[in-house]
Amino acid sequence: MAANEYVNVYSGNPTAGGTDGTRTENITVELDASRNESVIVKLAVRAETGYNAKAGSTVVTVSGATTAKWGLSLTENGTFTSSLTFPDAITTTNTIFYAKVTATSDERPLNDTTVTLPVTAKIKAV
Repeated sequence: MAANEYVNVYSGNPTAGGTDGTRTENITVELDASRNESVIVKLAVRAETGYNAKAGSTVVTVSGATTAKWGLSLTENGTFTSSLTFPDAITTTNTIFYAKVTATSDERPLNDTTVTLPVTAKIKAV
């Protein structure tokens, strides 16, 4: 994950509106490519104490060598895309989003550490 100084990504089944979860730089999933498996991972973004990100300004994107196998969505059953804009302000409590990772039968087993989820936002002190 590519966090920024003021808004970070959290994993570990975070709770909407909570402050739980683990600040993460890595998401680990195991998939069986022979079965074309995919998995959806629940994540959150939240701002550091003393800061907020303005409504509509926070964007998480997928970056790296295998970005086509990743997607992001505001809901677990939503449409997954390579970039996600959060319509509401990001505060010091969790705003949930989901990452979907897919393996395809034409790929070899690998430990892909190239994919990041950079966060950009317009930050304001509160």
